[in-house]
Amino acid sequence: MRKIIYISFLLIIITGCRLGPPPDVTTPVPAVSPEPAIDVNMKPLVFASIPMDNRLKMLEGWSMLADYITQETGIPVDVTIKKSYHEIIEALSSKEVDFCYAGPLIYVGAHEKAGALPLVKPTANGQPFYNSVIIVRKDSGINDIAGLKGRSFAFTDRDSTSGYLFPRAMLAEDGVKSLNFFSKVTYSGGHDSSLEGVYQKYIDGAGIFDYAFVKEKNSKTEDLKILKTSDPIPMGPIVISKNFDPEIAKKLQAVFLTIGKTEETKILAEKIKVDGYVEAKDSDYDSIRKAMSIVKKLGEDYKTE
Repeated sequence: MRKIIYISFLLIIITGCRLGPPPDVTTPVPAVSPEPAIDVNMKPLVFASIPMDNRLKMLEGWSMLADYITQETGIPVDVTIKKSYHEIIEALSSKEVDFCYAGPLIYVGAHEKAGALPLVKPTANGQPFYNSVIIVRKDSGINDIAGLKGRSFAFTDRDSTSGYLFPRAMLAEDGVKSLNFFSKVTYSGGHDSSLEGVYQKYIDGAGIFDYAFVKEKNSKTEDLKILKTSDPIPMGPIVISKNFDPEIAKKLQAVFLTIGKTEETKILAEKIKVDGYVEAKDSDYDSIRKAMSIVKKLGEDYKTE
């Protein structure tokens, strides 16, 4: 019996040596921060945009954004796609929408009509601005704005900052006071359509944003040339309604500022076509107001719709 007890005692000692000493309970163990719990009783925030690209791809990107905001804050977010910026402005005014993506021109209108405020603005190519350009084909024989006289010209949409407002202001700076300067003026409905129209020689010139030249590197740009480039245009902001809760606004802003800066958000940034976000303020959009004043002096009662 004593032999059995002695052997058991030795086994305990040997096992203890192999396992090592017990952990020091006085050493603090780093705590893992849990994800915020989703408040199922909270009314979801509603985020809105218009279909600027393939509708399904856009919805996928914005839905990923909504999920990321919920993951980081615990605040549920619903996504809605509106037919026009006019619908978004009305929805902000009626409190149907809490925050949204808006082009810079539409932000100015939303600020004037609904008291909307910019929360953050995206960056592209490392910059929170872009440019509008007036383009023609290299083989068109057109070398300046004066050379467009009597030719056809395309804008994208009268609600577009870089597809109408800034091209219109640039034309005015070079003496084009009336659109009768052109033989025909069309509204293509999109920047890609305007670029394609010039490339295919359906139209002689167009005003578009410079994405295809500086970001996308569209091969068709090799046959095109830029006649005039605008001053920097601030990127369209993420806009909040005037009655937005300030504390929730801070949380949202903090989440947006992480996008594109961490490994887990790079796919999200790619889906919503941004590099990242920086803080935005209303005065960032004074250049838009300046361009609007130039166009208004031409006799157009220019309003955002």
